[in-house]
Amino acid sequence: MQPWENNIKKRRAEQLQLIQQGFSNGIPPASYPAPWQEIRSSEVKWDGQAKHPSYKKRSFQQKLLIQTVISILLFAFTYTIYQSNSIKAHQVQYWINTAVNQDFQFSALSQWYREKWGNQVAFLPVFSPKKSTTTKRTEFMTMPVRGEVVMPFDPKRKGILLKTQKNAVVTAPAAGWVVFAGLKKGLGQTVVIQHSDGRQTWFGFLKELHVKKKQWIRSSDLLGKVMNQDRGSFVYIAYRKSGRFIDPVEVIPFAV
Repeated sequence: MQPWENNIKKRRAEQLQLIQQGFSNGIPPASYPAPWQEIRSSEVKWDGQAKHPSYKKRSFQQKLLIQTVISILLFAFTYTIYQSNSIKAHQVQYWINTAVNQDFQFSALSQWYREKWGNQVAFLPVFSPKKSTTTKRTEFMTMPVRGEVVMPFDPKRKGILLKTQKNAVVTAPAAGWVVFAGLKKGLGQTVVIQHSDGRQTWFGFLKELHVKKKQWIRSSDLLGKVMNQDRGSFVYIAYRKSGRFIDPVEVIPFAV
């Protein structure tokens, strides 16, 4: 018999002896886990990776750094745009002002949802019908010119006629985009400004226009001078909102 066979038999005898001793000491075999017992998924993640506690901290710091860099770049871009006087920069300025100041049309969105889904969206507060209020929203506009109203607002006239001093200058009441600058029938040299929230201001009977169409202007920028006539100097002013003309005296400040 080979020596290695003797060694195998000897090890088997030792193992049997140990098992018999375990039974004699009253240790139940069930106390030893079976080698084929399945390991539950909740005990070991076979495909998982251990992460150091500092990993989450580093990840948060990296995200914060990226957000900070992006914020600085956006601020620098916006500042550069508003310091530039190029036509492209004016277009971007108009887009930014429109995006920031124009109210979202929740009523139109609500109507579309109701046509498609019925009243299922009524549980959302933004789509719920609201009671009408009499609170008037303050619209900030500067005084474009000093003068006295000699012809008040009329639906047919669509504006007012203001008597001013000779060679009075007219300035923009608020920032906006010049959508018209030139001759308009019945009003002479006219400037129409489209403001960021959809409002329009009209100024007629001007001369020496200092703006042109598709030009972005800021509040109090010079538009032109009032035309001098035999009976005095007058300027036509109109205010349009939501597609209809209303009395500009209710929104634009004037003083003699």
